[in-house]
Amino acid sequence: QITDELEKRTIADLEWNRARAEFLANLSHQARAPLSGLIGATSLLLETNLDRHQLEYARTARSAGDALLELVTSLLDE
Repeated sequence: QITDELEKRTIADLEWNRARAEFLANLSHQARAPLSGLIGATSLLLETNLDRHQLEYARTARSAGDALLELVTSLLDE
C-alpha cells in the first residue's frame, strides 16, 4: 500500500510539473511577443525625424518596454 501511495504521488508530481512547465512556456510567449513588437516598433520610430517632444515620448516608451521585458524575463526564467 505504501508503494501504491508513493507511485500515485510521483505521478501527480510529474503531471503537476508538466502542467507548470506548459503554463510558463505559454505565458512566456504570450507576454514576450507583444513586448518584442512594442520594442521593435519604437526602435523603428526612433529612426525617424521626430521633434523634441516626440523623441522624448518614443524614448520613454522604448525604455519602459525594455524594463518590462527584463522583468518578465527574470520572473519567468527563474
